[in-house]
Amino acid sequence: MNLKLFLISVLVILEAVFFILIVMLLIKSSVTPSTSKNSTSGSTTPGSPGGLQKFKRVIYVGYWLEDKTIPQLVKEWKKANITHVLLTFIVQPDITKPLSTAYSMSNAFNELSIDNQNLLLENFKIGVSYGGASEMPSPYSNTFLLSNAYYFQNPAKLAQDLVDLCGPKLNQYYDLDIEFINGNYQETVDFLGQVCQNLKKINPNCEISHAPQTPYFTPGFGDVYNLLYQTYAPYFDWFNIQYYNNGPSNTYNEIFINSNETDFPNVAVAQLIESGIHPSYIVVGKPVNSTEGSAGGFVDLTTLADYFLTAMSDSKLMNWGQLGGAMIWYYNTQQESIDNQNIMNFMSTISKS
Repeated sequence: MNLKLFLISVLVILEAVFFILIVMLLIKSSVTPSTSKNSTSGSTTPGSPGGLQKFKRVIYVGYWLEDKTIPQLVKEWKKANITHVLLTFIVQPDITKPLSTAYSMSNAFNELSIDNQNLLLENFKIGVSYGGASEMPSPYSNTFLLSNAYYFQNPAKLAQDLVDLCGPKLNQYYDLDIEFINGNYQETVDFLGQVCQNLKKINPNCEISHAPQTPYFTPGFGDVYNLLYQTYAPYFDWFNIQYYNNGPSNTYNEIFINSNETDFPNVAVAQLIESGIHPSYIVVGKPVNSTEGSAGGFVDLTTLADYFLTAMSDSKLMNWGQLGGAMIWYYNTQQESIDNQNIMNFMSTISKS
């Protein structure tokens, strides 16, 4: 072989090797797992969608806010390490008409002085809850399945209206407290999931929670929130789970390890984690008193604090004690009360673990 042919052969071989290397790099980049929309570094559960990677202490506020009380409220809530404050409720009394703030504490927020609004926003995630048990469609699927419904097959429109009603100051955090899910389960899953998708599209930095009752994690009630998590977890951040008013949920075991098998099985925190729900998505919600938990699930907050402290070091719950959360329904902003003080003591106690 003469020198010229030899050099040409070498060049051809080098080009082939170079081409193969390029192809291999392209294949590798195409199969690298993508990071989900809500992913956060530091997640300790393989394959988890993310969620808000810190312990959350959430209170609902169902009474009017007044300028004269805001500085003291902020002082007390900060002392108790409250992280999120939810204003109740944006509703839809008539399915043929848009969402309404007629009964919402967002109106009270908007009537505060600018200084007091900013004081709240600087210290907590202030959110607005959509839904609740009054002035909402029943069944909920009427919201989007009836042809004369204002949001007929249009989750994007509902999301936009929710954002517009909350306004630019209350755009940090949205909560979906949907009740009366009495059928059309998969359709409801997709509608709520797409509402969340659109909220995140409008405001990628907002936080979103759902406030499910425990039955909706069971097959008898459509597995609604298991399905929502499986399909749409990257588009919301956690569940404020109502562990009350749905049968027995009073002992440490019933809340955190094995739920009551007769009523609603497999909804305790450890069981939800075992089913595949990341610990950061599980915020345990309880009522402030026996009146609010009249249909079961009330635990006095001193005892509940002991439960939480035990749960925070329970290996069955993985890292829930660092990433999950607590929610209390609700704080009365209109008067000083033993209930309010119990909430503050509870939140303060569990934040010291």
